[in-house]
Amino acid sequence: MRRKVLLTIALFILASQGYVVNGQFTPAEIAQRQAIEEFLKTAEIVSSADIPEGVTKPTRLFLKKGDVERSGAWKNPKGMQKGHLEGWQYEIAAYEIDKLLELN
Repeated sequence: MRRKVLLTIALFILASQGYVVNGQFTPAEIAQRQAIEEFLKTAEIVSSADIPEGVTKPTRLFLKKGDVERSGAWKNPKGMQKGHLEGWQYEIAAYEIDKLLELN
């Protein structure tokens, strides 16, 4: 029994050596995180459009600051949404934990 456990652990270690976890952000985007966060905090919302997909039915916001224009999804779900507990606070917390753990 002990031999099987050790063999299983050894195989797991060997298999995980070749496994690479790719983050959601590219290195260039990670380098720009602070600037992107500042843009999101200070840019003007110039227009919006409904996104008819997803559980929370987000809105696409179009932002502008100076010559820079970007867009992104905004949602403000609260409570249960189709059987799932939703809240924007959870996504902000996950993003901040991602930065602390450098998961990217």
